[in-house]
Amino acid sequence: MRSFDQSHRKEATMKEAIIKDVEIKKVNSIFRRKPKGLGFEDTDAVTITAESGSKTVSRTFYICLKPDGTFNPKAINKGSQAHRSRFVSFLKYYGFADDVKGYNIQQESRNWIGKKITVESFGDLNCIYIP
Repeated sequence: MRSFDQSHRKEATMKEAIIKDVEIKKVNSIFRRKPKGLGFEDTDAVTITAESGSKTVSRTFYICLKPDGTFNPKAINKGSQAHRSRFVSFLKYYGFADDVKGYNIQQESRNWIGKKITVESFGDLNCIYIP
């Protein structure tokens, strides 16, 4: 078995960030053709933009919103289920929702602006932390 020198790898550092913007869009308004990784159930995109110092970090979650602004945390296909599970983890970890079943994302997402979240840094790469 070969061993690799991993001395060049940097450890992840955690920083606080503040949510500056939350956008909810239809996937069709972002892409002309839906990318292969998105299922037919992934019709909406929730993009969260946060600022940590001078750096801006954003993350897009793909879900399917109901007309009343809520979403079903369960999906038919595995890829869509993985997308929704990440979004549910995000909502629960940062305390936005305890029970996501009846959580109205369209109304409540306005309250996320100004809230603190955690950003993970790997060298020059930054991403919003989701457990």
